[in-house]
Amino acid sequence: MLGGNMAEYVIESRTMNNVFLTSLHFKDLQGEIMLSKPSAMRFTIPWSAVAFSTDEMEEGRTEIQIYRNGVKIYTGPVWDIDISTNENTFKVTSEDISSYFDLRQLESTVKYSMTYGDMAWNLINSTQNLPNGNLYITRGSTTGAGSPAGTVTFKDAEYLSDQINSVADGTFGFDWLITPERVFNQYYPRISSRANVALSFPGNIKSYSVNRQGKYLRNKIRTVGPNGTLSSWAVDNTSLAKYGVRHYSESQTSLTSANALNAFNGQMLAQRRYTKVVSNIVIRSDLVNPFEGDITLGQVTKVSIEDKFNKIDTDMRLVGFQLTVGKQGNETFNLYFNDLREV
Repeated sequence: MLGGNMAEYVIESRTMNNVFLTSLHFKDLQGEIMLSKPSAMRFTIPWSAVAFSTDEMEEGRTEIQIYRNGVKIYTGPVWDIDISTNENTFKVTSEDISSYFDLRQLESTVKYSMTYGDMAWNLINSTQNLPNGNLYITRGSTTGAGSPAGTVTFKDAEYLSDQINSVADGTFGFDWLITPERVFNQYYPRISSRANVALSFPGNIKSYSVNRQGKYLRNKIRTVGPNGTLSSWAVDNTSLAKYGVRHYSESQTSLTSANALNAFNGQMLAQRRYTKVVSNIVIRSDLVNPFEGDITLGQVTKVSIEDKFNKIDTDMRLVGFQLTVGKQGNETFNLYFNDLREV
C-alpha cells in the first residue's frame, strides 16, 4: 500500500434491537460495502482474546456493529463462526441487514398497484409485521410519487430478496441502501451525482483490473409484454455492420401499451449496443477515501487508464468497494465501477 491514512476501528456485538453485548478484539478486517445488494464483513479474533460466550456472540442471533473513527459504518447479523485449534483463531462472517431478506418469504400472495418503490417497502413491512418478525427497519427516502409504477403480483414462498430485486433492477428500477442505523433509503432516479475527485493511472489509481465483455453487446432488440405481446424491433445499424447480429429480448409484463414496449426497447438498445467495460480499481487511500467524502456509492467520476491495450477515458459509476484494514488501521480500498449505460 502506498501511504494511507490511519483510522481507528471498533467492533461491537449487539442484539438485533441494539442491546450492547461485548466489544471484540479483532484483526484482518475485510469486507465489501455495496449499493442495492448486501454488504459483508469478515474478521478474525485471536483465540486468546475470546473472552465471551454464546450469550454475547452467537451465529444467526447476534449482530455486529463496526465504527470507524467513532462513526458507525456497518451493522449486520453474524452468519458464520469458524473456530480452528490448529490456527488458534475464531473467524467471523457477517452480511448486512438486507441479508435477512434471503431468509424471509411472503406467507400469502399479494398484488400491488403502486410505485415500484412503495412495493419494495410494503414487502419489507409485511415481513416485519409477522409474529417475531420485526427487523427494526424504518423507511427513509422514497422513490417519490412520480417514479415508475405498475401492477405486480408477488407469490408466496418466494424470497423477499428476489422480490425486491425484481422491482428495483432494470431501466425503471431504483437504487436502495439500508443504513447502519437500519433506515431503508430509495433513490429514483438512480444516484448519479459527480464525485469530488477524478481517477487516473498513473496517479491516484494504485492498480486496476479491467473486464471487457463482448457478450453484453446486443444490437437487435425486442420486448415481450403481457400475454406474449411483442414490441417492434429496435435496431442499431452501425453496431450491426461492425459486429454482426446480436439479438436480445426481455419480458416486461407491466408495460401494457405498444408505445411503452417500444420506448423500453429504445432504452435497452441505447444501453447495450456497445461492448461493456467493468473496472476494479485499487486507489491510493492517502489521496482518495470513500469514507471521507471523496467519492460515495452511486457517484460518477472520470476514470482514465492508458496502457499498451486499454485506452479508457470515460465517466464510470461507483457501485461498491472492498475495504481492507491493516494492523495499524491503514486502509486499502478496491473500488467497483459500472459504466453509465446502467444508471
